[in-house]
Amino acid sequence: EQTLQSKKLHAHIDNFQLHNASVDFRDNALEQKATLKLSSINVAAHNIDTRQKSWLRYKISMKVNDKGRVFADGKVRHTPLKQYGTLNIKDLTLKEINPYLNELSYVKIEDGRISLRAQESYEPSPKSPDLKMRGRFELDSLFVHNTLDEKVIFSLNKLDMKRFSFELAPDRFFVDEALVDAFFIDAEIDHNKTINFAKLLKKNSAVQEDERAIKTHEQKEPFNAKIVKLIVKNGSAKFADYSIPIKFKTDIHDLNGAIYVISTMPGDVTYIDIDGEVDKYGSTKLNGSIESADPKLYTELDFDFKNLELSALSGYSASFAGYKIDSGKLDLDLGYKIQNSQLQGSNSVVINNIVLGDEIEDENVTHLPLGFVIGLLEDNEGVIDLNLEVEGNLDEPDFKYGALIWKMLTNLVAKAVTSPFAFLGSMMGLEGEELAYVEFEPARTHITPSQREKLDDIVKIMKKRPKITLKVAAVYDTTKDGYGLKRDLLIQKVVQKSGEEDVGGENVLTIDILADIYKDIQDGDELEKLQEQLHATYKDDADYRVAYRTALLNLVIDNQPLAGDALQKLAMKRQESIVNYLVEQQGIESQRIKKTGVVVVTTDEDSETIKNNFDIEVE
Repeated sequence: EQTLQSKKLHAHIDNFQLHNASVDFRDNALEQKATLKLSSINVAAHNIDTRQKSWLRYKISMKVNDKGRVFADGKVRHTPLKQYGTLNIKDLTLKEINPYLNELSYVKIEDGRISLRAQESYEPSPKSPDLKMRGRFELDSLFVHNTLDEKVIFSLNKLDMKRFSFELAPDRFFVDEALVDAFFIDAEIDHNKTINFAKLLKKNSAVQEDERAIKTHEQKEPFNAKIVKLIVKNGSAKFADYSIPIKFKTDIHDLNGAIYVISTMPGDVTYIDIDGEVDKYGSTKLNGSIESADPKLYTELDFDFKNLELSALSGYSASFAGYKIDSGKLDLDLGYKIQNSQLQGSNSVVINNIVLGDEIEDENVTHLPLGFVIGLLEDNEGVIDLNLEVEGNLDEPDFKYGALIWKMLTNLVAKAVTSPFAFLGSMMGLEGEELAYVEFEPARTHITPSQREKLDDIVKIMKKRPKITLKVAAVYDTTKDGYGLKRDLLIQKVVQKSGEEDVGGENVLTIDILADIYKDIQDGDELEKLQEQLHATYKDDADYRVAYRTALLNLVIDNQPLAGDALQKLAMKRQESIVNYLVEQQGIESQRIKKTGVVVVTTDEDSETIKNNFDIEVE
């Protein structure tokens, strides 16, 4: 007995083969019976051994429901447990999961195939993931139906995860780049203000248990998942709203762009850059960034819509104001910022040539004096240009974005009054917001003819509105005005050094003169280093001289000594030029012009002028 116990049983099979086997699975516990057919099963196993550290090598292939194919090969060791291999799944259909979807939802997959090519391994380890899988995943020709009305609610031509890695213990899913090609979404709001996607789940005990399980799971550490780049091609969506007096429908199509860094990990930020078309002639853009794991912590998004048909929005105008819209164009630039659940929205609305239709006779519709509002705000070209601000806390129980929009619309007249130049300009048949500033060229105080025309329009308004007082700021741009003043100093030095008349400035800025001026300012071998660097870059002598002169010019300008109060004096001279023109040349009473302090502005890089802003006071 002791001899038998001291010996270990050893078993060895050199070769095992299974050919052309089949297995049928049936799940009769479901409302709709589920079946799974595995056929053409082939298994080859070599070196089946009970000894430790012995490797079993295997190859497996089979058909799944006569269409999909599965291939696997590799090696496995039972003690200690390790496994290495490859897995290849091709055209595995998704329709077979419909009986399980039917238990939980009103969703049915009409078509869809997945394919997978991956290398995988398993080795328990305290230092690295136990399970590793690397490869490519594809989902083709997916069509999802709503079984309540048999409409397609979602489809896509292809989802291609070109390079992915999946790991367990610790958990991690990573995709380097994914492509979503030709997706489609159909969203509808019914008469009861319920969107169709909210009605897809069946409210039974099984669903409730799943929801509780999800909530319990959410309390644990999030699964580490990240998609570095998601490319969107040829996307489209339909949206319909049947809850308003006039039915609304729109078609968004040709959506293209990319989404960067989709992640479940706190601190990762998603960047979005997508554009598309709306209906026949409109366009849309979506740009911005979102805290992936918690959008309420940080979100900054810009929705830009151009050239939308206002007649398509007749349903909403009828709902909130009681009027149809017969025609017109709409541009929307909607900007939303969320930080720590605090929403701040900045919405630019431009309406062109709106024509109201019939008034809606309905006791449930609120009637606003929409015609009066339009007449108040519309300029002489038929344009209404509004900036609407909205804010709120997303965590407040009564937070409703629609209610905030309603509040903005009902306060439209007050908003117009707080934008006095747009308001008064429209009333006078003049330009609106452009009357709020005069533009100066960098380092210049001269009022150009086009800007004098603006001031003449302000004079017309002030003469028609005797209670208006104009506040004029003294404005400068540190970068652009500073560069201009330094350039003027340089030209003066060049003219003095060259002994020539100044007939345009730069025609006398020769390389030799610039180099002499720089040497007067700075000691050292910087010019020699610059020459060596440019000689190495530009082999052609003409190209070198052009590059050297440009670099030398900028270098000399940057090193011009500018007086500490030069920019402030420039700003005050601009202010004085405006005041003198209005008072001395146009006869506005001096007490109606107020000088305000010096203001430093930052001008857009592409702008060639600096805006000297005005404000209005009303007595």
